[in-house]
Amino acid sequence: MKVQELRQLLSGVDRTLLEKAFVESYKQFSKAKKEEVDLLIQEILEGKEVKKTDKNAVLDFDAFEQEVLDFIANAKAQNYLAPNRIIPKNQRSKWRFLVKNYIKALEKIQLEDPNYDRAVILLEAIYKLMCHENINNICDFILLVYFVLAEPEEGVKYYFKNCRESNKEIILYRALDLVDWADGDDKLWIDIYKYGLKVKVKPRDSLREEYKARLAK
Repeated sequence: MKVQELRQLLSGVDRTLLEKAFVESYKQFSKAKKEEVDLLIQEILEGKEVKKTDKNAVLDFDAFEQEVLDFIANAKAQNYLAPNRIIPKNQRSKWRFLVKNYIKALEKIQLEDPNYDRAVILLEAIYKLMCHENINNICDFILLVYFVLAEPEEGVKYYFKNCRESNKEIILYRALDLVDWADGDDKLWIDIYKYGLKVKVKPRDSLREEYKARLAK
């Protein structure tokens, strides 16, 4: 429905029913979408003005580049993990959401763009940050890149071959979690789940239930 229709529907509704409708709707979001919406909800409840995004707006690359560099500096200083006066407490858990948006913005910059070389350097810097001293972080990043390139089959094969975990079931769990993190659709999630079955993985109960739920949609 349209926003105006929603407003009319909600007007005069009992608060208990309104809360129930909100919570039940929230439950339908993917994990990644919840992280995005959480920030919006917090800002609204704090009385902040919701900023409208213009999809046709031209990216101010200089400002964007500085924002990414500031993020990398704060991440290296552990400011998204430890208490500090730079990153507010309610913003520290949003670092994955920031990284996802940075990667999406950078991969849209075309070869002929005058900022292309700078975009590549930023993407490499994010890559190094995400992969620092952890082979599994490297695998996570590479799988996400394959998602962006619309080549998930090759990415999943690489992931299962190179990710270091005690058993393949954990690898499957990590891969499916990345689908939600990247806002992937149900088909991608189901395809990766089926690949796990193909390589003789026995998924945990929660994954089997999630698989049934996604098939039923």
